[in-house]
Amino acid sequence: MTNYPFTSSEMKALAGVVHMECTDANKEATKLRKNGLMTTVSSQKQIIDCWEDTYVKANDSCGEEYKALVACLYNNERRSLKCLKLRNALEECYVRKVVLKQSS
Repeated sequence: MTNYPFTSSEMKALAGVVHMECTDANKEATKLRKNGLMTTVSSQKQIIDCWEDTYVKANDSCGEEYKALVACLYNNERRSLKCLKLRNALEECYVRKVVLKQSS
């Protein structure tokens, strides 16, 4: 398992599920950035923690889908549309195995 910081392919693969999980942390980070306050690791902690938590959940619950998407994005750096089916598979898996379980 990769520790933060993530590779470019890992960040791109996580983008959809991070959007589902880290809305509040992203809003707070945007506020800090606009006010010039996101300059230290401690000011970035909430967003980093959310990304790391989401990464663990994605790997634990949808590891095959996540790894397949990362590999596809790595091999098709400038042609990420080739990975759309894999992205959809990861996001569907994540909703089914993580999001819906959290809400029940």
